[in-house]
Amino acid sequence: MTTRYNPPNISDFVKRQHLFMVLDKNFHKQNFLITGQAAQGKTTFVASYLQRSQDPVLWYHLSEDDCDHTKLFDRLVRGINEQSGIEGEEREMTIPGSILGTEEGLLRHIEGLSAILKTLSSPLTIVLDDLETVHEISSGFRLIKGLLNDRFENLRFFLLSRNIPPFNIPRLKTGHTFFTLNNEDLAFTLDETRSFFAGKAIGNTVDVERIHKITDGWAGGLTLVSESLRQFKKLQPLPERLSSEVFNFFSREIYRILPDQIREFLIKTSVLHTIDLEIVNHLFEPVSALEILTELEKRNLFIQRIDSDTKWPKFKYHNLFRNFLLQDLLKTKGSRAQKKLNQKVGQLFWERKDHEQAMNYFVEADAYSDIVHIIKIKGTDYIINNKMSWLKKWISHLPDETIDNDPWLIFFRTMTRRIRGGKKNIKAFRKAFFLFDQVSDIRGMLLSIGYLIEASVFIRQPSGLILEWIKKGEKLLQNIRGKNRYPWARTLLWQQIGLGYIAGDGNIPKGVSACQNAILLGRQINNADLMFNASITMTFGYVQAGDFVNARQMLSKIKGITREGQNPEYRALKSIVDIDFALKNGRFNTVKELLTRSEADIEKFGLIFLYPGFVEAEALHLVYIRKFDEARQMADHLNDFSILEGNDFYKGISHR
Repeated sequence: MTTRYNPPNISDFVKRQHLFMVLDKNFHKQNFLITGQAAQGKTTFVASYLQRSQDPVLWYHLSEDDCDHTKLFDRLVRGINEQSGIEGEEREMTIPGSILGTEEGLLRHIEGLSAILKTLSSPLTIVLDDLETVHEISSGFRLIKGLLNDRFENLRFFLLSRNIPPFNIPRLKTGHTFFTLNNEDLAFTLDETRSFFAGKAIGNTVDVERIHKITDGWAGGLTLVSESLRQFKKLQPLPERLSSEVFNFFSREIYRILPDQIREFLIKTSVLHTIDLEIVNHLFEPVSALEILTELEKRNLFIQRIDSDTKWPKFKYHNLFRNFLLQDLLKTKGSRAQKKLNQKVGQLFWERKDHEQAMNYFVEADAYSDIVHIIKIKGTDYIINNKMSWLKKWISHLPDETIDNDPWLIFFRTMTRRIRGGKKNIKAFRKAFFLFDQVSDIRGMLLSIGYLIEASVFIRQPSGLILEWIKKGEKLLQNIRGKNRYPWARTLLWQQIGLGYIAGDGNIPKGVSACQNAILLGRQINNADLMFNASITMTFGYVQAGDFVNARQMLSKIKGITREGQNPEYRALKSIVDIDFALKNGRFNTVKELLTRSEADIEKFGLIFLYPGFVEAEALHLVYIRKFDEARQMADHLNDFSILEGNDFYKGISHR
């Protein structure tokens, strides 16, 4: 089993028995929030507490990367599966990369992860360390909040943060599922301070009491004093108050007497978010990196071993210490050298085929040409896997003039706002398409026109405009017919043409035909997402045509390529189809439940293309229960909707 999710390796720690007892009394609760200033001992305390338990622990060191909910979702699922010993196809838990709604996909990921956690058959503890690195407005943070609002029988969450996150803590505590320890709770008591210095060369009891008073029980301050004693053999003059705010001043006194080689090693490795010895060995002349890091670890000098059982163990500097080292790097080497070092690290990760890590360092280095190079190679993969937050992060670092005349960069930037870009997306996709056309970039043309059709449907453009782009797409596909090139882009375009015909133009037969082409191509390239979306669109076409027999058959086929209940499109459409069957059998209470369920999914996940079908189903229900005036109002509403859309097909539905 891999060790990347193991708790950090800790040694020579003070057992904090009174805090252990507090947690023991509250261990029936699900969520534990531990907050405290930098170097307050949060990680060591929780790791030492969980050592006492036989239950498995997954420990995640969060970073800014986890602001992207898709990245955090993948990490959490991977760890859970590895812990459970799940392998092969069973391990795959993916959310469709290309979705048919206007919601960004976050709610789907929350639902999917909650479903996994509710199936846990034995106790599991998940620790999310460094929570403060996940921005409060990010989708990753909202994923965490969504999980905390749910209940899981065999799960405990520990969240460790410097800051108090904006959770509704009083409400969570009311539910008796939430417990918190804060900075004051974590402060070392006088007895614990005595235990910390037991066996160390300290003068007398008065000195320990003075240290405790000056540090106010701050674990980082105790470590600094301990290191000072080790180096200077006696207690040095101390400031009136030793806290994280004066960390730089006090640690510099210790840092400045280290050998030059070690100082050089420390400041250069500070650019690494995680100290990877394989990378370190390429950054320096022959040096015993493992020996240096192990010695620092033994001295508790603000470093943790976070992956201990591999050939190349990984370490992590404490954020406070790393920031201190980065400041010294900038001061002694200058910003140019710092950027050059980041670029070199990025190139090493790129050579190791770790493009995500490489990009992080290229961004730090403002290495625009390297950023563009990776975006153009990997951008389409991120679209396929719906990892738009990464594209958005990368492209946001590029100057506008770099983007504005490059069709691929225009296309990728527009895709990052695909859900919320509105009419601005129409303009951008058109510009990208015409620029691709000028250089005969067929793949770019296929993709830009496909998403142009989708954007036109989602923002309710007139049928004539949607049809114009459909015709261009069909002509493009005809021109490359018989050529086995760009299979994913061709499949995507056929699926979007189907969506355009069915939800935008009302030509059901042509829409069904386009979807059939997409399903056939999707099967050839083994892309379940595109097969699913084309099947859903095709089923919707049958529903719009009132052909519930074929719609029900399609839903049976869809069930084979998706987990029951996982996809809101499937759930909403199945409810609409089941409504027809229930109406014909007079089960009107069932119809009401199905309408409520379908409406909830349509609203929650932005499935606006299903809205007309839902309105028609609701109107039919009102007819069946003889509420004719209300049914007429629903028909008028759909008629008004069709006029607003410029869609004669919906107008026809409102009159049938």
